[in-house]
Amino acid sequence: MFSLKTQLNLVTKQTFIQSVRYGLKYKRKEPFRKPIWQPIAPSKLYRIRKKEEMSEQEKKQREHLEYTYNVNIKSIKQFLHQEFYLPIVNAEQGGSNEFVHEEEELEKAMIENDRENQRVAAMREERLKLFQQELDAKMMAMKIQQEEEKRQIGEQFDQIVSQEIERSKTYITRDNIDAKIDEVLTHQTNYDYAIDVNGRIIFDGSLHPYALRPKAVPETSSQTDEYQSLDSKKPVYLKAKKLF
Repeated sequence: MFSLKTQLNLVTKQTFIQSVRYGLKYKRKEPFRKPIWQPIAPSKLYRIRKKEEMSEQEKKQREHLEYTYNVNIKSIKQFLHQEFYLPIVNAEQGGSNEFVHEEEELEKAMIENDRENQRVAAMREERLKLFQQELDAKMMAMKIQQEEEKRQIGEQFDQIVSQEIERSKTYITRDNIDAKIDEVLTHQTNYDYAIDVNGRIIFDGSLHPYALRPKAVPETSSQTDEYQSLDSKKPVYLKAKKLF
C-alpha cells in the first residue's frame, strides 16, 4: 500500500497532467476550469477565503453607479422601441404615411433610372456606329492597298516571264547545238584581268561581259549577243567605293 504522501503526489501529478492537456487544447495559454471530478489542489486544501469588505462610501458609490446604469439602459431601450420598432409595426399594418411616401420616392427613382439607362444606351449605340464606320473605312483602305500590291506583283511577274520568253529564243537546242559550239570556239572568253593604278581594267583577248558582275542575269544565252551589247573598245574602269 502506498502512503498518504505518495497518494497525494500521484493525485497532484494526474491533476497537473489533465490541466496541461486542457490548457494546451488551442496551443496557447489561456485560463480554464478544471473538470468537476478532479479534487481540490493540496495547496488550496486549507485555504479560507475572506469576505470582501467595503466602506460605507464605497457601497454608496457602487449603488449609485448601478442605479445610473440601469436608468440609462432603460431609457435607451425605450428610445429604440419608439424610433425603430413602432414605425415598422405601423408600416406593416398600413397605417403609416411614411411608408407610402417611400414607395412614391422609390417609383420616381426607378423612372429616373430607366431614363438614364435609355440615354446611356443611345450614346453607346452612336459610339458603336461611329466605330463600325471607321472600321469599314480601314478595311476598305487595306483592301485597296492589297489589290494594288497584287497588281504590282503581277506586273513584275509578267515582266520576268516576258524576259524569259525573249531569252528562250537563244536557248541551246538540238537544232542549233553545232552553231553554238562553233560560236564558243570562235569567241573564246577570259575571266582573268588586272587593274592599273588609274583603276583601268586590263585583260587579254575577250573578257566575259559579266566577269565584273557575276550576280547579273544575262539578257540572252548567246555570248556574241552579249558582246555586241557592250562597247568592247571603250576602256573599263572600276568605280571608287567609300569604305569608311
